[in-house]
Amino acid sequence: MLKQIIISIGCAISILSCFYLAVAEEVAQVVEPLDQTSVAQAQAWLAMVDNKQYEQSWEAASSYFKSLVSKEQWISQVAAVRNPLGDLVLRQLKTNLYQKTIPGAADGEYYVLTFNTAFKNKASAIETVTFMKDKDSQWRLVGYFIK
Repeated sequence: MLKQIIISIGCAISILSCFYLAVAEEVAQVVEPLDQTSVAQAQAWLAMVDNKQYEQSWEAASSYFKSLVSKEQWISQVAAVRNPLGDLVLRQLKTNLYQKTIPGAADGEYYVLTFNTAFKNKASAIETVTFMKDKDSQWRLVGYFIK
């Protein structure tokens, strides 16, 4: 009886492993690495925020972003979050993914970049910057989060 249970569990694990590998392979085909030009573009946008050029960072954002957040709202919200963190100490690219779907947004073309970041008043943070292909086919910011 115990031998049958062990064999059943082993079979279940094997089946789940095969399912996981199939899903992982499918996801890997959808997600592609970001090119260095886009990484530089993300870093340039982040530099605006680092330099408290909040109005310019809103201007450089996508039309979708601007439709959701007014310039005044953005300036107020980003200043409230970023100013207490202090100056940038270090920012290193952690991940860079190309995706056709992201949670809470319409299907399209997106680059999602995460950075390991250190600020003067916060030694360890993760910044997530999401770019989308805008109406004019230019890559522009659609999301920025600090965790």
